[in-house]
Amino acid sequence: MQKPAKKARQQSKQKVQQWREETVPELKKAEDENRAIVYIDESGFYLLPLVCRTWAPKGKTPIIEEKAGKEHLSLIAAMAPNGRLYVGGQDKAYK
Repeated sequence: MQKPAKKARQQSKQKVQQWREETVPELKKAEDENRAIVYIDESGFYLLPLVCRTWAPKGKTPIIEEKAGKEHLSLIAAMAPNGRLYVGGQDKAYK
């Protein structure tokens, strides 16, 4: 039996080849110049309570008072190949 390799259905062979020809040499050049290469991602968190169910006496529906709105916290983090971690946060989206 063989374990199948995974590949994104949307992957374009032409774009992969273009990335290898254009981007990879630039990344190697950056390393030679002692520039930091980081892998980065962003996440957003809405500041709303998450309660699915809770206990209460029979016939007394619990009420959670919450501030209505779409306030959120955006976090961004980057990791360098040497393991160094860079983190930032703000109350508006990153652009």
